[in-house]
Parts: sequence; structure tokens; C-alpha cells
Amino acid sequence: MDSPQASRLVISIFATQHLEIDGRTALDTLPLFIELEMRGCDAAKVLPHVWRHIQISAHCRDIYECLRAVTEMECTDCLPRPDFRSLFNA
Repeated sequence: MDSPQASRLVISIFATQHLEIDGRTALDTLPLFIELEMRGCDAAKVLPHVWRHIQISAHCRDIYECLRAVTEMECTDCLPRPDFRSLFNA
């Protein structure tokens, strides 16, 4: 284990709190968390256990950031739409 990995592990251990959830629970709750954010709510206050998990888990944070970006693109009608017509005009 290299020094940065060891540092992250120590930080995670000391950052652990009584209220913890697992990755599956966090991922299952991400759509609700992001919906609250998109509505202007303080999702971190409403679902602090999800926010805490996103801060600790790099994997869940990556998924959160991707899902949040796609949701923002969809809300602003900037989500690319495939052109299926080219598949049938051969």
C-alpha cells in the first residue's frame, strides 16, 4: 500500500461516524438525493447519510457526479438524442 492509499484509509477510518450506510443503499437513494438537489432542496440536510457516504466512497461519488450531470443535461434539454432513422434508411 502506497502512502496516498494509506492516508486515505486513515482518513476514512477517522471519518466514520455512527450513522453509516453501505454502497448499495447509497446508490439506491441517489436518484432521490439528486431530485431533491434539482428542486433546490438541501439534500445533504434531508439525507445526511447519503451525503456522508458520497464523501467517503470514491466509487459512489463518481456515480453521483455522472448521474447528476446526466440529470442536469436532461432538465435543460441538452441530453443528446440518438438518430435512429439512419439505422432504417440503409
